[in-house]
Amino acid sequence: MLNFVMYVSDVCAPMAQDNEQMVQGLIDIERTAKQRNRHLNITGVLLVDGGHFIQLLEGYREDLDTLLASISRDARHTNVSILMDEPISKRAFGEWNMDIFTLDVKPELKSEDLHRFRDCYLANEKPNALEVANWVRRLIKHPEIRFGEVSA
Repeated sequence: MLNFVMYVSDVCAPMAQDNEQMVQGLIDIERTAKQRNRHLNITGVLLVDGGHFIQLLEGYREDLDTLLASISRDARHTNVSILMDEPISKRAFGEWNMDIFTLDVKPELKSEDLHRFRDCYLANEKPNALEVANWVRRLIKHPEIRFGEVSA
């Protein structure tokens, strides 16, 4: 059965404090993740927002567990916290095995959907995976927030 996992984490201090290190770190994350996720048949996206990562992943349980174990050891971020982990009937991000979107580039795009998402969590009204995927898909439709393509 397919599963959907969403986690948040804090970007490590060197990347958060130095734009050049952030860009190099994201290039490395994208290159590595595209190859590994293709091998594991995992799809999803990584959002970068104000020194935080928000990652949405889709795949089969065993493959996700393998990937999450690796993610939890990655020194490029800290405080990994899984917000959602639930079964899904189909992939919402099937065309992406790992693309990165930098929301800081155009903050006006994210405010309404992310605030609504945050407010749902604060009110303890947890959206399901499909609702989260739909919100994120609306955010990432803007080409100006897509991080540079890296061929794998």
